[in-house]
This record gives sequence, structure tokens and C-alpha cells, in this order.
Amino acid sequence: MANKTVMIPSEVSASDIRTRLASFTSSADVEQGQLFSRGALSTTAGMSEVYAIATPATATLSTLYMAYTPESVILVAPNGNQYKVGDFDPRNFTNVANLVFTGFKPAVDDKILITAEGFTAPWDAAKTHAVAADGQTKLVWATGVAAGLSFELESATAYISIGQNFGSHRITAYQLRCVKLV
Repeated sequence: MANKTVMIPSEVSASDIRTRLASFTSSADVEQGQLFSRGALSTTAGMSEVYAIATPATATLSTLYMAYTPESVILVAPNGNQYKVGDFDPRNFTNVANLVFTGFKPAVDDKILITAEGFTAPWDAAKTHAVAADGQTKLVWATGVAAGLSFELESATAYISIGQNFGSHRITAYQLRCVKLV
């Protein structure tokens, strides 16, 4: 099983400003840290404040959200029953299709930690920024800021602790700071 992206919003104002958080749903699984724009408001009963997600496009690169729901691994049985299990490894987590999850809209100076799986390509030391790009749901490494959402690389040697028991370990992550939205 391939590891999923791990993203932790380590210092984000969205935790203090609820207007930068929204509820979303998707017909496909969504990884933590995945980029998307806000789509249509749901017409399903009981989901009046839930939006569909849309793939980032040039016109929406400054208004993107990132998927972030605290890790709660949900297994879905063939009969549709859902079970939450005691798996403390966030690399096994995904926002399951057709279930509501949280997205946050990054703001300038927000800091996040994100693993390599959250990028379209491996990091190159010449690349100092991670940016949103047309048609991409993952960040793209760049040599500078771009139109729309841009993060500056603060550390390529950050880490995220995995597990809560004996044998816990760290995985490499990138610490990024949001520097541009438009």
C-alpha cells in the first residue's frame, strides 16, 4: 500500500478564523494537503454548508483550499459499513470519497509541514518555493513565487513524528510558509 501525503498545519490562522475553514465532499478519495478550489454548494438534505471540490485552474490559484482533517483512519467494508481503527500512522489516512472533510484556505505567514507525497516531483535544492499550478492537486517545486498560492521553503529537514507506541519514528517533511496568494 502506497503511503499517503501527511500534512500538518503547524501555525495557521485558520484555526482561529473559522471563515477560512469549510466543509467539502468529493466523489474520489482526497489526500491530506491536496489542493482544490471550492465547487458548487451541495443540494443534498443535511449538507447545506458542504461544497464539492474542483481541480485548481489558473483563475482559482489564489483562492485554493488544502484538505486537512485530523487523522481518523476509516475503513469501508464492501457492504458500506464504516469502521474507525486504532491506526496512528497518518500515512495510512485519506479523506474517503463521499464523506465530508475539512479544507482550510492558507493565508500569508501560515506554516505547514508536508511530506514528499504532497508534491508532483522530488525536491531539488535549487527550488526554494512550492506553488500551486493549473490542473495540479499537489504542490509544484519552483525557483520563486508564482501567480496564486505560493509557499517558501523554510526547512527541507523538518520531520513529523509517527506512531504513539514503542517503535515510533520520524518521517521527513518540508516546512513551508505561505508567502503569496495573488
